[in-house]
Amino acid sequence: MTENSEEKEKKRVLVFGGTGYVGEAIVDKLIEHNFEPVLIVRNLKKLEERWIGKIVTIETDIKQLNNFKNEVKVLNIYACIYSIGLLFEGRNNKFIDSHYNWVKDTVNLCKEIGIERYLLVSANGVRQTGTKYQISKWSGEQYVAKSGLKYTIFRPSIIFDNSKKFNFTQILYKMVSLPIAPVISTGEYILALVYRGDVAEAMVKSIENLNANNLVFALRGPTDFTFNDLLDITAKYRNKFIIKVHIPIFFVNVLTTLYVRFKFFPIDPETIHMLLEGNTNTDDFIWKDLNIERKSYEQFLKEQKENNK
Repeated sequence: MTENSEEKEKKRVLVFGGTGYVGEAIVDKLIEHNFEPVLIVRNLKKLEERWIGKIVTIETDIKQLNNFKNEVKVLNIYACIYSIGLLFEGRNNKFIDSHYNWVKDTVNLCKEIGIERYLLVSANGVRQTGTKYQISKWSGEQYVAKSGLKYTIFRPSIIFDNSKKFNFTQILYKMVSLPIAPVISTGEYILALVYRGDVAEAMVKSIENLNANNLVFALRGPTDFTFNDLLDITAKYRNKFIIKVHIPIFFVNVLTTLYVRFKFFPIDPETIHMLLEGNTNTDDFIWKDLNIERKSYEQFLKEQKENNK
């Protein structure tokens, strides 16, 4: 374990998934708002250079968490944030572990060592019946809600920004990089992209907000887009010309069937299903309550264009 040598009067926040796509932004916001992040990391080489001297680290795997219980306990942690998540399953990475089993383990750790505040990154559209992704996220939420901890659950819609880590913005950039942009079905499904920094800001500002205790917040951007709109807007600000080619859903179903049986195509049928059902919500009050002005996708693209001049 490494710890800052300088004594500080900062509240410590235990972060799981701090080197991930959402977690990285959360750590930045914690530092910005004068918290001291405590990161559980498997590899210290994954730490951002800008964090050196500003965080506490415990080098271990979440699967071995109980072995480091005492080291965590003596740090006098104020709150815990869980931001581990998977978009796609792999041979050794399963939704049920990342979204439920490890949530359960960290909740139990908090209860055992006296951390009363717990914040969970979930996802918009989770429910008891649905895809494996949605069910696993919902199961994690249920365990947190019934834990007795002072919890807040956040359900962001699709997150965007300019991170080099895999994200939805990269997908859109790649789709408009060629003149032909394939679109599944009609492309009229609705998405409300939300900026990664805004998600992190909302979470960090909620840590000490008593009005956020034991609530579930949906986080969405300021504007709804169809997928067609997103491609057109992205192409415009990237100075690209595209022709959208719509792929009939029956053909997509054939490809996803082949994926399930032979793994010939990198198309996950459950991911396609979630895309087609859209990703938006109507809960905007949290942004006003926390005094956060959301960044729109168009504003983001405009800034990126200006920066690249």
